[in-house]
Amino acid sequence: MRNGADGLLKSAFVWLGGRNGVLWFGGALIGAGTILVVRDFRRAGGVTPRCFLGMAAESVDYALAFGSVTGLLTSALLRAAPMAAGMAGAFDLPTQLMISLGAGIYEELLFLTIG
Repeated sequence: MRNGADGLLKSAFVWLGGRNGVLWFGGALIGAGTILVVRDFRRAGGVTPRCFLGMAAESVDYALAFGSVTGLLTSALLRAAPMAAGMAGAFDLPTQLMISLGAGIYEELLFLTIG
């Protein structure tokens, strides 16, 4: 089982870059991100420890709030999906991880490349 964005992106990267298209795209993405981070650090002079701690606390708060709700909803959906599709049992762990994590990651990559 694959999500739609995964299929679209991998097909496009393989079409553009051949067998290693996905790796080339990943390298380009990491390189571009590194360039942007270095540029911003040079402009702003870095992040103060107080600002960093504030950002870290905010991230933990959001992760706890949204992660709890999202985890509960995803768990309920993943238990119900195989039965709705006429399958006997629940998805195995790798399939659950691919559906849960992959969908968000590939969705962001898809909109990044389209937008």
